[in-house]
Amino acid sequence: MPFQCRVSWLIQHLVHGPNGLDREALNARGQLRQKTAIDDDIRCRGRHPAVHFRCGRSILRGARKTILKRTSLKKSQARQLRLARCTSKKLPKARRVMLDKTPGDILDNLGGDAALARAFRELGVENDRHWAWDNYENVVRGLARILNAKRLIEIGGGRDPLFKANELAALGIEMTINDISQVELDVLPDTYRKACFDVAGDISAVADLRGHFDLAFSRMVFEHVADGQRAWKNLYELLAPGGVALAFIPTLYSFPFVVNWLLPDDVAAKIVKMLYRNRTDEEDPVFPARYSWTFASERKMKPMLEGIGYSEVQILPFYGHGYFERLPLIRDIHDRFTAMARANDWRTIASYAYIAARK
Repeated sequence: MPFQCRVSWLIQHLVHGPNGLDREALNARGQLRQKTAIDDDIRCRGRHPAVHFRCGRSILRGARKTILKRTSLKKSQARQLRLARCTSKKLPKARRVMLDKTPGDILDNLGGDAALARAFRELGVENDRHWAWDNYENVVRGLARILNAKRLIEIGGGRDPLFKANELAALGIEMTINDISQVELDVLPDTYRKACFDVAGDISAVADLRGHFDLAFSRMVFEHVADGQRAWKNLYELLAPGGVALAFIPTLYSFPFVVNWLLPDDVAAKIVKMLYRNRTDEEDPVFPARYSWTFASERKMKPMLEGIGYSEVQILPFYGHGYFERLPLIRDIHDRFTAMARANDWRTIASYAYIAARK
């Protein structure tokens, strides 16, 4: 029970008593009960011991019923009073848990009527992690269409780019795949354009790509870079005027990612490989996680991105994760807590986010 509810209930109980009467009425009622008990005792005196015993037992039985009735009434009234106090409009709005929001309400938090806000409203984004994973490819397609982006680069695409080679012609776009490792890029067929550089490092070797791209996007990459702010600065340099950078990231301070952040790299890698059998060095390598500037909070991210020079910043949080799927009890608790976090937009504990910034 919230602190305000406890204090309000205690004051009500002390001032008005458990049954809503003032102290004088309660004192009068107590004196009447005491007088009745004395009269009953007087009537019992002088009688046969058995009669006296029966009379006393009757009095005790009646007292017991009274106590039980009062206790039940007291609990019922206390419960009703707590409910009334906690749902009262007098409580601050921020203290009441909101459970009537729909997933689409994430769109209500998009700032202004700028290009990115309009684009995400048109795409109908929902703040659930299933939606985020299932629709990321459609989001990139939609942004490219709405923003009329023709030159795209996928940061950290490596051996597993978002779009297959045979899709690029149908999309009518020029796609470049980036990775820090040339080995990863060599796995790709030669039909892809490739650019090997560290997005959080020195990009002077790819000076010809400055101001070249209309849309730069990544998925599950920025948690691995050592300097997130430097990475966003480099993306700003790579974008053409009006270009957009989009990053799909896991965020702090979601519990699994805090643990991943704190654990040694080799221990974290072993745990991930144990949970997901497909995460092998040959098929889907596990890279060290740094979580530099990976937040769903606008208070943290927006000043940094605007300081770089981005003219519009939109952050879309997503709630929930699948790390507790094999732990039924913990999974159920997590699902209930996630529903509350989604309804109240508790961004500090969001699990994932789309971070979009326009040059």
